[in-house]
Amino acid sequence: MTIAKFYLEDLRAKFWKIDPKEYYLSYSGGKDSHLLYWFIKEYAPEFKDIKVVGINTYMEHPQIRKRIYDNCDIVLLPTMKPFDIKKEYGIPCFSKTQDYLIDLVQRGTIGEKARERLITGYFVGKDGELVKDKFGLNKKAKELLLKGELHRISPKCCEYLKKKPAKEFDKKTGLKPIMRSKR
Repeated sequence: MTIAKFYLEDLRAKFWKIDPKEYYLSYSGGKDSHLLYWFIKEYAPEFKDIKVVGINTYMEHPQIRKRIYDNCDIVLLPTMKPFDIKKEYGIPCFSKTQDYLIDLVQRGTIGEKARERLITGYFVGKDGELVKDKFGLNKKAKELLLKGELHRISPKCCEYLKKKPAKEFDKKTGLKPIMRSKR
């Protein structure tokens, strides 16, 4: 047995532990979800009745969007369009964590000590020593933020484009996703 066959059979054994009527494949059109799509529809046809659900965020590359529409049983739409999110909240720029922290600073909803910790990248530890903060802002974000040259940053994009439509679908159908981040 090849290593690939071993892992495919291991995955099949995991699928036998679920009731396919209670789940759906959360399909992005990317490599990971397409591998699971192939597994469900081709490799393990005993699970072919698992619904495949994608979300057209209006931001996918045209080939990915085509793959979503070609392979999904249901295609959801976001609760807000990207331009509306940008207009109301701002846009993502760095990482989800960095964007979240910058959003707090820009909205003025962060305490002075926490703001200083973000800007300097350090905090005073329990023993009174200066400790490097692994969540400090990167150099470019910090520079632009301090100069006031940073456009409105927000981590809300994923929330409105992906998370809310998926959670609404989960609630409406009672189905549970296979392959969606819990964040």
